Amino acid sequence: MPPRSFQYLSGLYYFMKLASQNVASTRYKIKVDSQNDYAVIRFLGGVTLELANSAFLDLLDHRSFRQNMDACYDFTGAIIEMDMKELEQHAEFVAQHLHQRGSHYKLAMVTDETLNSALLSVYKLLISKTSVDAEVFGSTKQSLVWLNSKD
Repeated sequence: MPPRSFQYLSGLYYFMKLASQNVASTRYKIKVDSQNDYAVIRFLGGVTLELANSAFLDLLDHRSFRQNMDACYDFTGAIIEMDMKELEQHAEFVAQHLHQRGSHYKLAMVTDETLNSALLSVYKLLISKTSVDAEVFGSTKQSLVWLNSKD
């Protein structure tokens, strides 16, 4: 019986490890609209610094991503769980990857929550030192109209 118990525990450990690695990718979805030349990251649940950084890197690794592609970060199904220091750390993390991401693109951030809106406005202020054109919107429809306007 001990070998079976060991195999069961080994299998359970492997499953739990695999599940923990996939948690981040189930808490956001990335879609690229190649025709309109923008990407959408839709966050679900709590958004931590680690999750935001992971989503950013996954966007860079997406097969259809190209440098300076406009983006919509949709937080309508999420709650931002970062304090001011973590928002600043994420802005610094993004800045460290500008050679891959590019620095001339539009970033639409969407939320229907007051606290999220305040935090996203702070993030917009933090990245105002860059040439990224960022705006906060109350609906995805408004954000996509803005992204599609080529000014």
